[in-house]
Amino acid sequence: MSLLRKYRNLAVLLATIILVSFALSLGLRKTVTISVDGRSHLITTYAFKVGDLLHSENISLSPSDKLSPSQDAWLKKGETITLIRAIPVQILADGVISSIYSPERTPSSLLAQAGVRSMPGDLLLSNGQPMDAGQPFAINSQSISIQVIRSVSFSLTVDGKTQTLTSTAQTLGSALWANGYVLFEADQLIPPANTPLTQDMAATLTHSHPVTIQTQTGAVLTPHPKFRLVATGNSAGAGD
Repeated sequence: MSLLRKYRNLAVLLATIILVSFALSLGLRKTVTISVDGRSHLITTYAFKVGDLLHSENISLSPSDKLSPSQDAWLKKGETITLIRAIPVQILADGVISSIYSPERTPSSLLAQAGVRSMPGDLLLSNGQPMDAGQPFAINSQSISIQVIRSVSFSLTVDGKTQTLTSTAQTLGSALWANGYVLFEADQLIPPANTPLTQDMAATLTHSHPVTIQTQTGAVLTPHPKFRLVATGNSAGAGD
């Protein structure tokens, strides 16, 4: 009888161990989301920490990658683990190319990381296309290139009145066009419109005015860069 009781107690103990183990396994089992460069999928795991989960999924990390939460963080049920891999970034500014590896995707953050200052009015290009400093690149980008076109200040004197303008254009004519100035063939621009735009350049624009020439066959209207001329026969008079 005692032997039967002994086997019965052993059976109860084993059943208890099995139930406790099962309960523990259910408690340790958790479903989490892993997002790598914007691609997410659900995983059921018994891992205790984020690093353990990444190791079990054969997901390697580089020192420059961005992981949240950290590898040492305890894994929680329903949690999302986000990994953004560092990619090569090249920035051309002031004639110098800066190369970095970064998990950042926002131009302003990349410029700051590379130690490149972006001033108000500067133009940012990527693959030849203008972009906003706060508009992020696609999270799954494989590489990023940024070109910084510096804004240039120059003075323009128009018909005797001087003002300061800024532009990222390559030439004086393009800079004037970008600032709303329309040039006509007879306008007098010094230096010429195709002159490369440089910092503190001083330009002078004298608008042309229509010139009416009265001939025996009728009136002829032509532009003149400085004044309006009215001529009748062989005599001519000039006025502003």
